[in-house]
Amino acid sequence: MSSTINQNLEEPKLGCLPVRGTLITLSILGLIGSCLAMSAVSVVGLALFGVILAGSYYYNGSLLNVCGKVMIFLTGLAIVVAVYLLLADFTEMLPVAIGMVISAAFHYGYYVMIRRLRQYIEAKNGAAELH
Repeated sequence: MSSTINQNLEEPKLGCLPVRGTLITLSILGLIGSCLAMSAVSVVGLALFGVILAGSYYYNGSLLNVCGKVMIFLTGLAIVVAVYLLLADFTEMLPVAIGMVISAAFHYGYYVMIRRLRQYIEAKNGAAELH
């Protein structure tokens, strides 16, 4: 019975993109971008993208859980900074505020993909524990 459950379990997709492959590709691009930036913030990005890459590649739910929480934090932080910049009437900071909103959308997209891959891993592990 459990072998049919494992066979019927499909890899998660976001639209037409496979979530795992997309996370791995975006993590590699993020690692390259963090290496090219060479700043103190890029070290955090380097660590985060490295953990996402490892969690996605090895189907590690606990690593993906930590990354999902970090992505939600970064989404909230970007939204708070963008709202502050817009409400504080920093008209010269409008491009930065727009960039923060785009960054928040990017982080939330990462979170959605991480969450779907985690749900797939949990379902796969739950089906494997049945037999």
